[in-house]
Amino acid sequence: MLLIIASLSTALGGTPPPEPWLLSPESNRHPEYPESTHYCGGGSGSEEEEAKARAIGEVSRQLRSEVSSQIKTSASSELNRRGRKVGGATIAEQRIQVASNFEYAELIRFVGATKHKRVHYAYACLDRSEGVQQLTSRTTADLLRFQATVDQARTAWDSGDVAGFTAAYRAGVVAWEPVAVPSSIISTMAGGKPTDADAASDGIAYLHSTAMKSVSGVRFAIQIDGDGLSSSDTKAIAEHVQGSLADLGFIVGGQCSTGAKGTWGADVAVSLASKYTSFGRYQVTPTIDVSVRNCGRSDAPLTASITDPSLMFNHQDEGKAKAGALAKITRAAIEPTILEMVEPVFPIER
Repeated sequence: MLLIIASLSTALGGTPPPEPWLLSPESNRHPEYPESTHYCGGGSGSEEEEAKARAIGEVSRQLRSEVSSQIKTSASSELNRRGRKVGGATIAEQRIQVASNFEYAELIRFVGATKHKRVHYAYACLDRSEGVQQLTSRTTADLLRFQATVDQARTAWDSGDVAGFTAAYRAGVVAWEPVAVPSSIISTMAGGKPTDADAASDGIAYLHSTAMKSVSGVRFAIQIDGDGLSSSDTKAIAEHVQGSLADLGFIVGGQCSTGAKGTWGADVAVSLASKYTSFGRYQVTPTIDVSVRNCGRSDAPLTASITDPSLMFNHQDEGKAKAGALAKITRAAIEPTILEMVEPVFPIER
């Protein structure tokens, strides 16, 4: 009966209803544009342009949603170099980048549009393969630049040059920024098919995992020297240095014997220069010389000297003046110099 009515209506000059994928695209799909090869979406409105804009927006929304989901999955499972999971703020920031970086509306094509009962309908699709090709072409230079830093990092790491790896690692992190979101979009649009973006994803994973390894597997042997230091003074200063290094992810302990691979030495020498002032008091200003070296190599050590006026102490008794100056040698006084010395060598995070 319905078929007869529809045929009669057409014969009398009536307009048949739109295709289901135009009228209700949320539950119907155009048979020539399957999900495996296209992102598709429909829109409706009182004006044709309104319907088309909504169709384009729906296609964009689907892609952004998929990419955001992929970013959340990868970011949630990624550990930073101290073993803590990437926070929600990072994921949120990356999602914002997805929204702001999706500027490919010209790749979305209209495959159908009609007007029915004073309402305009439009249906649009984005070809996955074309999207991958276009976006890859636009990001080729950035991908090559990033891959070059990964290659440099691999070469340095394989030769045992930790400082060289660290420099390449930091350059790679910077080069990854313009690649991160496009790579996620390319991988999502590809739907599991191999792309050039896969190498970039492997590259950033290598940089992060190797950076973690470069710190977590290193042992620091601490040596404290200084004329007039008691065992308790030596222990206190050693604990300050140990705390700074341990919080960066290093193992602390052992001896820095020549040729010991994976072991670094942190030597701290304290001198207490004392002078008698015209005010009848002894003025003691500590000088802290710090030396860091790779026990497994013959490289020259890194050196630095801390001469902070805030460590000065005055007292009528010279022994008490020295004790007061020593008490000012805290972790806060030493840690900035330790960080400045190891940061060029190791890919640490403050």
